[in-house]
Amino acid sequence: MPTRRQFLLSATLAAPAARLLAEKSSEAPPVIGAGSHRFTCQHDWGTLPDGHSWGMTHGVAFDSQGLVYIAHTGGPGSVFVFDPAGRFLRSLAPQYQGAGHGLAIRQADGGKEFLYLAALADRGLAKFTLTGDLVWEKPAPAASGRYSHGELFRPSSISFTPDGGFHLADGHGTGFIHRFDDSGAWLSTFGGPGDAPGQFRTPHGLQLDTRHGAPRLAVCDRAAGRLQFLTLDGQPLGELPGLRWPSSIDSRQGLLLVAEFLGGLVLIDEKDQIITRFGHSDTPPASPAERPIGRFNRPHAAAFHPDGSIFVVEALPQGRVTRLVPASAG
Repeated sequence: MPTRRQFLLSATLAAPAARLLAEKSSEAPPVIGAGSHRFTCQHDWGTLPDGHSWGMTHGVAFDSQGLVYIAHTGGPGSVFVFDPAGRFLRSLAPQYQGAGHGLAIRQADGGKEFLYLAALADRGLAKFTLTGDLVWEKPAPAASGRYSHGELFRPSSISFTPDGGFHLADGHGTGFIHRFDDSGAWLSTFGGPGDAPGQFRTPHGLQLDTRHGAPRLAVCDRAAGRLQFLTLDGQPLGELPGLRWPSSIDSRQGLLLVAEFLGGLVLIDEKDQIITRFGHSDTPPASPAERPIGRFNRPHAAAFHPDGSIFVVEALPQGRVTRLVPASAG
Protein backbone atom coordinates (compact mmCIF):
# COMPACT_ATOMS: atom_id res chain seq x y z
CA MET A 1 0.00 0.00 0.00
CA PRO A 2 1.52 3.39 -0.97
CA THR A 3 2.60 5.75 1.78
CA ARG A 4 1.04 9.17 2.16
CA ARG A 5 4.27 10.73 0.83
CA GLN A 6 4.08 8.56 -2.28
CA PHE A 7 0.42 9.44 -2.72
CA LEU A 8 1.09 13.20 -2.59
CA LEU A 9 3.97 12.87 -5.05
CA SER A 10 1.84 10.93 -7.53
CA ALA A 11 -1.01 13.40 -7.10
CA THR A 12 1.15 16.29 -8.30
CA LEU A 13 1.72 14.44 -11.55
CA ALA A 14 -1.86 13.27 -12.07
CA ALA A 15 -4.90 14.96 -13.57
CA PRO A 16 -5.65 18.58 -12.57
CA ALA A 17 -8.52 17.56 -10.30
CA ALA A 18 -6.31 15.11 -8.44
CA ARG A 19 -3.56 17.71 -8.07
CA LEU A 20 -6.04 20.24 -6.78
CA LEU A 21 -7.37 17.75 -4.24
CA ALA A 22 -3.85 17.01 -3.01
CA GLU A 23 -2.93 20.67 -2.67
CA LYS A 24 -6.12 21.43 -0.74
CA SER A 25 -5.78 18.48 1.62
CA SER A 26 -5.68 18.82 5.40
CA GLU A 27 -1.91 19.28 5.36
CA ALA A 28 -0.61 22.75 6.17
CA PRO A 29 0.26 24.85 3.09
CA PRO A 30 3.97 24.78 2.34
CA VAL A 31 6.20 27.66 3.44
CA ILE A 32 8.99 28.73 1.08
CA GLY A 33 11.78 31.28 1.22
CA ALA A 34 14.26 32.11 3.97
CA GLY A 35 14.89 34.62 6.75
CA SER A 36 12.62 37.65 6.56
CA HIS A 37 11.41 36.55 3.11
CA ARG A 38 9.28 33.51 3.93
CA PHE A 39 5.90 32.91 2.32
CA THR A 40 2.99 30.53 2.70
CA CYS A 41 1.88 29.11 -0.67
CA GLN A 42 -1.79 29.25 -1.58
CA HIS A 43 -1.83 27.32 -4.85
CA ASP A 44 -4.80 27.38 -7.23
CA TRP A 45 -5.96 30.73 -5.92
CA GLY A 46 -9.25 32.08 -7.28
CA THR A 47 -12.47 30.27 -8.17
CA LEU A 48 -13.77 30.32 -11.73
CA PRO A 49 -17.48 29.96 -12.49
CA ASP A 50 -18.79 27.23 -14.75
CA GLY A 51 -18.02 27.80 -18.41
CA HIS A 52 -14.77 29.68 -17.70
CA SER A 53 -11.24 28.33 -18.14
CA TRP A 54 -7.75 29.68 -17.62
CA GLY A 55 -5.80 28.33 -20.54
CA MET A 56 -2.29 29.50 -19.68
CA THR A 57 -1.99 32.26 -17.08
CA HIS A 58 0.38 34.95 -18.34
CA GLY A 59 -0.03 38.30 -16.56
CA VAL A 60 -1.20 39.78 -13.26
CA ALA A 61 -1.94 43.34 -12.11
CA PHE A 62 -3.87 45.12 -9.34
CA ASP A 63 -6.00 48.23 -9.12
CA SER A 64 -6.10 50.73 -6.25
CA GLN A 65 -8.87 48.73 -4.56
CA GLY A 66 -6.74 45.59 -4.50
CA LEU A 67 -8.77 43.80 -7.18
CA VAL A 68 -6.75 41.18 -9.05
CA TYR A 69 -6.61 41.13 -12.87
CA ILE A 70 -5.18 38.04 -14.58
CA ALA A 71 -4.40 37.75 -18.30
CA HIS A 72 -4.84 34.27 -19.74
CA THR A 73 -5.34 32.30 -22.93
CA GLY A 74 -8.61 30.62 -21.92
CA GLY A 75 -12.07 32.13 -22.04
CA PRO A 76 -14.46 33.75 -22.19
CA GLY A 77 -12.47 36.95 -22.60
CA SER A 78 -8.75 37.35 -22.01
CA VAL A 79 -8.69 38.93 -18.53
CA PHE A 80 -10.43 37.63 -15.39
CA VAL A 81 -11.04 39.92 -12.41
CA PHE A 82 -11.25 38.80 -8.77
CA ASP A 83 -11.68 40.43 -5.39
CA PRO A 84 -8.80 40.00 -2.93
CA ALA A 85 -10.48 36.93 -1.42
CA GLY A 86 -10.40 35.13 -4.77
CA ARG A 87 -14.07 35.55 -5.70
CA PHE A 88 -14.65 35.93 -9.45
CA LEU A 89 -16.11 39.29 -10.49
CA ARG A 90 -16.05 39.57 -14.27
CA SER A 91 -14.34 38.75 -17.55
CA LEU A 92 -12.87 41.45 -19.81
CA ALA A 93 -11.39 41.96 -23.27
CA PRO A 94 -13.16 39.34 -25.42
CA GLN A 95 -11.49 40.88 -28.49
CA TYR A 96 -8.26 39.21 -27.39
CA GLN A 97 -9.56 35.84 -26.28
CA GLY A 98 -6.79 33.27 -26.51
CA ALA A 99 -4.06 35.94 -26.63
CA GLY A 100 -3.93 37.49 -23.14
CA HIS A 101 -0.30 38.18 -22.16
CA GLY A 102 1.23 41.25 -20.47
CA LEU A 103 -0.95 43.33 -18.16
CA ALA A 104 -0.58 46.67 -16.36
CA ILE A 105 -2.82 49.23 -14.65
CA ARG A 106 -2.15 52.98 -14.59
CA GLN A 107 -3.92 55.77 -12.76
CA ALA A 108 -4.37 58.74 -15.09
CA ASP A 109 -4.98 62.41 -14.31
CA GLY A 110 -8.18 62.78 -12.35
CA GLY A 111 -7.65 59.49 -10.54
CA LYS A 112 -9.26 57.24 -13.14
CA GLU A 113 -7.52 53.93 -13.69
CA PHE A 114 -6.99 52.13 -16.99
CA LEU A 115 -5.99 48.61 -17.93
CA TYR A 116 -3.31 48.04 -20.60
CA LEU A 117 -3.15 44.64 -22.28
CA ALA A 118 -0.25 43.42 -24.41
CA ALA A 119 -1.70 40.59 -26.45
CA LEU A 120 -0.21 38.05 -28.84
CA ALA A 121 -2.49 39.24 -31.63
CA ASP A 122 -2.28 41.46 -34.72
CA ARG A 123 -3.53 44.57 -32.91
CA GLY A 124 -1.04 43.92 -30.13
CA LEU A 125 -1.76 46.58 -27.51
CA ALA A 126 -5.04 47.84 -26.07
CA LYS A 127 -6.19 50.26 -23.39
CA PHE A 128 -9.41 49.54 -21.47
CA THR A 129 -11.37 51.00 -18.60
CA LEU A 130 -11.42 48.72 -15.57
CA THR A 131 -14.94 47.62 -16.52
CA GLY A 132 -13.80 46.55 -19.99
CA ASP A 133 -14.69 49.47 -22.28
CA LEU A 134 -12.12 49.76 -25.07
CA VAL A 135 -10.34 53.15 -25.18
CA TRP A 136 -7.90 52.45 -28.03
CA GLU A 137 -5.96 49.75 -29.83
CA LYS A 138 -2.44 50.10 -31.20
CA PRO A 139 -1.01 48.07 -34.06
CA ALA A 140 2.73 47.84 -34.68
CA PRO A 141 4.25 51.36 -34.81
CA ALA A 142 4.95 51.71 -38.53
CA ALA A 143 6.93 54.92 -37.91
CA SER A 144 9.60 52.87 -36.13
CA GLY A 145 10.60 51.32 -39.48
CA ARG A 146 10.79 47.86 -37.88
CA TYR A 147 7.69 46.36 -39.48
CA SER A 148 8.00 47.27 -43.15
CA HIS A 149 8.64 43.68 -44.26
CA GLY A 150 5.83 41.91 -42.45
CA GLU A 151 7.66 41.36 -39.16
CA LEU A 152 5.46 40.03 -36.36
CA PHE A 153 4.26 42.40 -33.64
CA ARG A 154 3.81 40.31 -30.48
CA PRO A 155 4.26 42.56 -27.45
CA SER A 156 4.92 40.97 -24.09
CA SER A 157 4.83 43.74 -21.44
CA ILE A 158 4.27 47.42 -20.63
CA SER A 159 6.01 49.77 -18.19
CA PHE A 160 4.97 53.34 -17.44
CA THR A 161 7.25 56.40 -17.41
CA PRO A 162 7.06 59.31 -14.95
CA ASP A 163 5.70 61.69 -17.61
CA GLY A 164 2.62 59.51 -18.21
CA GLY A 165 3.96 57.65 -21.23
CA PHE A 166 5.04 54.04 -21.42
CA HIS A 167 7.50 51.53 -22.84
CA LEU A 168 6.27 48.48 -24.73
CA ALA A 169 8.45 45.40 -25.21
CA ASP A 170 7.91 43.53 -28.47
CA GLY A 171 9.33 40.49 -26.71
CA HIS A 172 7.81 37.78 -28.87
CA GLY A 173 8.11 39.74 -32.08
CA THR A 174 11.02 41.85 -33.28
CA GLY A 175 12.89 42.11 -29.98
CA PHE A 176 12.72 45.92 -29.93
CA ILE A 177 11.35 48.19 -27.20
CA HIS A 178 9.09 51.09 -28.20
CA ARG A 179 8.49 54.28 -26.23
CA PHE A 180 5.14 56.11 -26.36
CA ASP A 181 3.84 59.37 -24.89
CA ASP A 182 0.84 59.67 -22.57
CA SER A 183 -1.59 59.76 -25.50
CA GLY A 184 -0.22 56.53 -26.96
CA ALA A 185 1.73 58.23 -29.77
CA TRP A 186 5.00 56.52 -30.75
CA LEU A 187 8.18 58.39 -29.78
CA SER A 188 11.19 56.13 -30.34
CA THR A 189 12.49 52.57 -30.64
CA PHE A 190 15.65 50.92 -29.30
CA GLY A 191 17.18 47.50 -28.72
CA GLY A 192 16.73 44.70 -31.20
CA PRO A 193 18.23 41.20 -31.38
CA GLY A 194 21.76 40.64 -30.10
CA ASP A 195 23.97 40.08 -27.07
CA ALA A 196 25.66 43.49 -26.82
CA PRO A 197 24.60 45.93 -24.08
CA GLY A 198 21.30 47.47 -25.10
CA GLN A 199 20.38 44.53 -27.36
CA PHE A 200 18.09 41.69 -26.34
CA ARG A 201 17.25 38.06 -26.82
CA THR A 202 13.56 38.21 -25.87
CA PRO A 203 12.99 41.46 -23.93
CA HIS A 204 10.06 39.95 -22.05
CA GLY A 205 9.38 41.94 -18.87
CA LEU A 206 9.78 45.66 -18.12
CA GLN A 207 9.78 47.76 -14.96
CA LEU A 208 10.44 51.41 -14.18
CA ASP A 209 13.23 51.37 -11.57
CA THR A 210 13.36 54.49 -9.36
CA ARG A 211 15.65 53.14 -6.62
CA HIS A 212 18.79 55.03 -7.72
CA GLY A 213 17.72 58.62 -8.28
CA ALA A 214 17.18 59.13 -12.00
CA PRO A 215 14.52 56.67 -13.27
CA ARG A 216 15.83 53.81 -15.36
CA LEU A 217 14.25 50.95 -17.26
CA ALA A 218 14.83 47.39 -16.05
CA VAL A 219 14.46 44.79 -18.82
CA CYS A 220 14.12 41.03 -18.45
CA ASP A 221 16.39 39.87 -21.28
CA ARG A 222 14.92 36.41 -20.95
CA ALA A 223 16.75 34.12 -23.37
CA ALA A 224 20.05 35.87 -22.50
CA GLY A 225 19.54 35.07 -18.80
CA ARG A 226 20.10 38.62 -17.56
CA LEU A 227 18.49 41.83 -16.39
CA GLN A 228 19.55 44.93 -18.27
CA PHE A 229 19.29 48.45 -16.88
CA LEU A 230 18.92 51.33 -19.35
CA THR A 231 18.10 55.01 -19.46
CA LEU A 232 14.54 55.73 -20.50
CA ASP A 233 15.75 56.40 -24.05
CA GLY A 234 17.56 53.05 -24.24
CA GLN A 235 21.18 53.77 -23.33
CA PRO A 236 22.69 50.82 -21.43
CA LEU A 237 23.68 51.39 -17.78
CA GLY A 238 24.56 47.90 -16.61
CA GLU A 239 23.30 44.36 -16.24
CA LEU A 240 22.78 41.52 -13.78
CA PRO A 241 23.66 38.16 -15.41
CA GLY A 242 23.16 34.61 -14.17
CA LEU A 243 19.36 34.47 -14.11
CA ARG A 244 17.26 31.52 -15.24
CA TRP A 245 15.23 33.08 -18.04
CA PRO A 246 13.89 36.17 -16.24
CA SER A 247 10.32 36.61 -17.43
CA SER A 248 8.79 39.47 -15.41
CA ILE A 249 9.87 42.11 -12.93
CA ASP A 250 8.14 44.15 -10.22
CA SER A 251 9.31 46.42 -7.39
CA ARG A 252 8.35 47.22 -3.80
CA GLN A 253 10.16 48.94 -0.92
CA GLY A 254 13.58 48.88 -2.57
CA LEU A 255 13.34 45.28 -3.79
CA LEU A 256 12.98 43.91 -7.30
CA LEU A 257 10.97 40.71 -7.72
CA VAL A 258 11.86 38.61 -10.77
CA ALA A 259 9.99 35.56 -12.03
CA GLU A 260 12.43 33.07 -13.54
CA PHE A 261 10.64 31.13 -16.25
CA LEU A 262 12.80 28.08 -15.59
CA GLY A 263 11.38 27.58 -12.18
CA GLY A 264 11.23 30.13 -9.35
CA LEU A 265 11.40 33.65 -7.96
CA VAL A 266 14.30 36.00 -7.14
CA LEU A 267 14.54 39.04 -4.87
CA ILE A 268 17.17 41.69 -5.72
CA ASP A 269 18.28 44.45 -3.36
CA GLU A 270 19.11 48.11 -3.96
CA LYS A 271 22.70 47.19 -4.86
CA ASP A 272 21.33 45.03 -7.70
CA GLN A 273 22.46 41.88 -5.91
CA ILE A 274 20.43 38.69 -5.54
CA ILE A 275 19.49 38.28 -1.88
CA THR A 276 17.36 35.14 -2.15
CA ARG A 277 15.90 32.61 -4.55
CA PHE A 278 12.80 30.63 -3.63
CA GLY A 279 10.20 28.33 -5.12
CA HIS A 280 12.77 26.44 -7.19
CA SER A 281 12.92 22.68 -7.53
CA ASP A 282 16.24 20.91 -6.99
CA THR A 283 15.21 18.72 -9.90
CA PRO A 284 13.21 20.71 -12.47
CA PRO A 285 9.90 19.14 -13.51
CA ALA A 286 10.26 16.88 -16.53
CA SER A 287 7.00 18.11 -18.04
CA PRO A 288 5.67 21.66 -18.46
CA ALA A 289 2.33 20.34 -17.17
CA GLU A 290 3.64 19.36 -13.73
CA ARG A 291 2.61 21.46 -10.73
CA PRO A 292 4.95 20.73 -7.82
CA ILE A 293 3.59 21.72 -4.42
CA GLY A 294 5.57 24.54 -2.85
CA ARG A 295 7.55 25.02 -6.05
CA PHE A 296 7.03 26.64 -9.44
CA ASN A 297 7.38 25.16 -12.89
CA ARG A 298 6.90 27.95 -15.46
CA PRO A 299 6.35 31.26 -13.58
CA HIS A 300 5.46 33.73 -16.32
CA ALA A 301 4.76 36.74 -14.10
CA ALA A 302 4.93 37.67 -10.43
CA ALA A 303 3.89 40.90 -8.75
CA PHE A 304 3.49 42.45 -5.30
CA HIS A 305 -0.12 42.98 -4.23
CA PRO A 306 -0.79 46.19 -2.26
CA ASP A 307 -1.23 44.07 0.88
CA GLY A 308 2.36 42.77 0.62
CA SER A 309 1.55 39.32 -0.70
CA ILE A 310 2.92 38.10 -4.02
CA PHE A 311 0.85 36.68 -6.88
CA VAL A 312 2.51 34.25 -9.27
CA VAL A 313 0.97 33.08 -12.54
CA GLU A 314 2.41 30.16 -14.48
CA ALA A 315 2.34 29.34 -18.18
CA LEU A 316 0.99 25.83 -17.59
CA PRO A 317 -1.84 23.95 -19.30
CA GLN A 318 -5.06 25.02 -17.52
CA GLY A 319 -3.08 27.71 -15.70
CA ARG A 320 -2.07 28.13 -12.10
CA VAL A 321 -2.34 31.17 -9.85
CA THR A 322 -0.48 31.13 -6.52
CA ARG A 323 -0.75 33.70 -3.76
CA LEU A 324 2.31 33.92 -1.50
CA VAL A 325 1.40 35.33 1.91
CA PRO A 326 4.24 36.62 4.13
CA ALA A 327 4.66 33.91 6.75
CA SER A 328 4.50 36.41 9.59
CA ALA A 329 1.05 37.44 8.33
CA GLY A 330 -0.33 33.90 8.84
